[in-house]
Amino acid sequence: MLSERGKLVSLGWPAAVIFGVVGALLYCAFTFISFLFFPLPISPFERFLSELGMYSLNPNGAIFYNIGVILLGLGLMPFFYGVYVWFSRREQKKRLIVALSAGVFSAFSLLMTCVFYGDHAALHFAWAMSFFISFALAIVLFNSSLFYRLGIEKAISIFGYLVVVVNVFFLIQVLSGGSPIVAITEWFTVFAYLVWVGFVAMSTLRGALSVQGSTPQPG
Repeated sequence: MLSERGKLVSLGWPAAVIFGVVGALLYCAFTFISFLFFPLPISPFERFLSELGMYSLNPNGAIFYNIGVILLGLGLMPFFYGVYVWFSRREQKKRLIVALSAGVFSAFSLLMTCVFYGDHAALHFAWAMSFFISFALAIVLFNSSLFYRLGIEKAISIFGYLVVVVNVFFLIQVLSGGSPIVAITEWFTVFAYLVWVGFVAMSTLRGALSVQGSTPQPG
């Protein structure tokens, strides 16, 4: 008889985390294309990522950045669900549900930053802050719920906490009126977050394949 994890593997749920990796890679690709279309000299030390998606600043390239944001947001939703399904256990379920909710809300907030792209300054700022806060919460909750208990490498957990620390530093800069390094801090935070998504996806899939290989088949 299949174990509970074996049943999850047979249903293919852990594979949902692949969508997060695909979304992250597509986001990077479309961001680079948008970067190439930006009509002015651009440096991560001087301009925020969202400026790539502003039609007033990047009329020919904004569409590419916004497509990348949409694909990333859509990819993160099944990613967080896949992580939740794979690791959920009865004694951890409440915290995992909160972690899943924070992760899905962060993906939704990201999508809304595209709906209200940078030219809609106030609404874009509100949704961007929601994204940065909720994804940090998701990382903390998933780390504290899972990664020291269920075989996820400690290095991934530590890296996740470092992403949260940098993210908090970025938020402090924004809310205090900015600083000379606030833009590069945003770039670093976003791409470090995508690296964390990739690490978690690889670890989750590795664990799923291990269970699949060791679970006895019925018959």
